[in-house]
Amino acid sequence: MWLTKRSITAQKHAEFDALVAKDWDRFWRFAYRLTSNRDLAEDLLSETLIDAFVAFERYRGERFASWFFKMLANNRIDMARKANRRQVESLDTVFSETEGKDIPDLSHNPEKCLVDPLYSEPVQRALDALPLENRVVVLLADVEGYDYTEIAQMLSIPLGTVRSRISRGREKLRLTLSQDSLQ
Repeated sequence: MWLTKRSITAQKHAEFDALVAKDWDRFWRFAYRLTSNRDLAEDLLSETLIDAFVAFERYRGERFASWFFKMLANNRIDMARKANRRQVESLDTVFSETEGKDIPDLSHNPEKCLVDPLYSEPVQRALDALPLENRVVVLLADVEGYDYTEIAQMLSIPLGTVRSRISRGREKLRLTLSQDSLQ
């Protein structure tokens, strides 16, 4: 049986869709935690989905979630760099970009609120206070469960850098959360 280019493309598309769907909730939470904003998280996911689909031809069967998380993290870092380079044209621009930092409404699912304390507003504020490079590695290690070696490979940074970023990030989280609890 001869496979046409169209049937191969359809197979790849279906395979890609299945892999994304399997970990979609994890990808969404990670994007949201990186951006602290629903709209930015959607933009980040959309951009990453496009990049991942285009690059899917080069995907060689390593852990798909790791591959996708790496793309999410790199795209978020790129978004931050672009934002830093951009000139602020008016105060309206500043206010519109800082508005809308929201926490998802999970009131429809009380069990999830009890089981997953990472949805709490104080934790999100503490994560927001972290520099992006620390936030990425802390989320990959403590939320997604990747070990330090995997994170180093995903982000193409030395293992020692991963360790120091996680250590500094956790310490800052601890300090921020303890200060929040005192107030």
